[in-house]
Order: sequence, then structure tokens, then C-alpha cells
Amino acid sequence: MKSFAITIFLAAASPVVAATLARTYVSTTGADTNACDRATPCLSLAAALFHTSSGGEVDILDSGDYGPVVITHPVTVDGGGSLVTTDFVSINSTGSVILRNFAVASTISEGVIVAGSPSLRVEHVSIGSAPGASLQYGVLCAGGTCSLDDVLIQNAHNGGSGAAIAVDGAGVKALVTRCTLIGSDIGIVAINGSTVQADRNLIQSNTVGVTAISNSTVRLSKNTITDNTLGIPPIAPGSSVVSFSNNRIFGNTTNGNPTVLTTTR
Repeated sequence: MKSFAITIFLAAASPVVAATLARTYVSTTGADTNACDRATPCLSLAAALFHTSSGGEVDILDSGDYGPVVITHPVTVDGGGSLVTTDFVSINSTGSVILRNFAVASTISEGVIVAGSPSLRVEHVSIGSAPGASLQYGVLCAGGTCSLDDVLIQNAHNGGSGAAIAVDGAGVKALVTRCTLIGSDIGIVAINGSTVQADRNLIQSNTVGVTAISNSTVRLSKNTITDNTLGIPPIAPGSSVVSFSNNRIFGNTTNGNPTVLTTTR
């Protein structure tokens, strides 16, 4: 599968939502002057979102470039397995947002950016950069709660501080499950008082596998952390990487050690 990226961007203002349809559609053969229903789909995700009511769903009918996306109300975006090229996916909603079943090829430095206080779920999504672009973050969760399940993120670089998944902010929480994080500066990083629960992930061939910074916590269970330059770096006081005894941390240039090694009950 091709590489892809998700970016979250803080929207300066929330546009008025037309909220006319519970389900809308986009297609490369559509037009933004259409009604965005199944018979007459829109061309851009922005237009479809404008016509989608709170709690509704946008369905992507085929692979293509659907433009930048700013999500400001609860909604599901389902790609049905499509390859989507977009400038960014920005989420600044107070409700539940679901992204699933598509691949994102970002044309800028970020893929999916989360701000505000949403509940974000990303399921069965691949994230990376479009040809000629450079991805710095796959998913940046800087507000609310984020849940990632079966997500592939590759090649996020930013002078050593790029990350496949970055969780940033006091009280911000993320659950990362069955994800594959490959070839980035950092696989998972928790920053500034955030908490990450990472279960059953493959974290491979990054410069740093997992780390926690500035009073943050990462909890590891049933992960494979291998072939990284440094599996777990030294963690500064105030932060912690907690490893249950069922993780496999091996084959890294330096495996490193968690700050806490505990057993399951």
C-alpha cells in the first residue's frame, strides 16, 4: 500500500453548516454546485461537509484529490478503500469525528491535525506524503481524545522531531491499537502532560520507537518495537514509559529501557 499522512490544523473560525443531508457523497466526476447526494455527488470534501448534518456521513466514491478538509461538526468520512490526496485534514469539533477506510497522501507537511475537544476515531487508514512532499506528522492529537485502530503511517521527518503519532497537551489522551509505524523520526511521542495507551502495534525502523516528554506517559502492552535506532530513549523525570511484561523490545541498535516494568493482572 502507498504511504500516506494525516494532519490536524486549528481552524480560525467555524463555517456555517448547511446541514441538509444525513449522508453526502464526493466523486472525481462530481461538482460542488451539485446537491452532494448519491445521484449528484460533490467534487470536494469541503463542499460535502457543508451539506452534511451533524452526526452524518460523507462517502468517497472513488480515488482522487478532494482538497483540504476542515471538520467543525460531528461527522464520519468513509472512503470505502479509496486513495485520497488532500492538503490536510483539520479537526476542530466538540463532537465525535470518525475517519475510516481510505488512504491519505498529504501534499503538505502534515496529515491529520486535531484541536479543540473532539473525540476522534481513525480506523483502517493509511497516511503518508504525496510525491515530492515531506511529511512531518502523521497524526497530531492536540485536543480531546484520539483513537487509532489499524492505521499505517510511514516516513514522518522533521529534523529528528517528526513523528508518526504525536499526542500533545495536558489531559489529552490517545489509544493506539494495531497500528504500523515505520520509518519516521519517532514512532509515538507523548508531550506536555498527555497520555498514550499503545496496544499490539508494530513500531519499526524509526530513529526513536517510543518516548514521553514533559510530564507525559506512554503505556505499552503487546507491542513489537524493533529495528529502530533507539527503541526507548532515556526518559526525563516526571515522564514515564510503562511497559507490561508482554511487549517485545528487541533488535534495535539500542533497545533502551522503560521507566517502569510491570506485570499484567
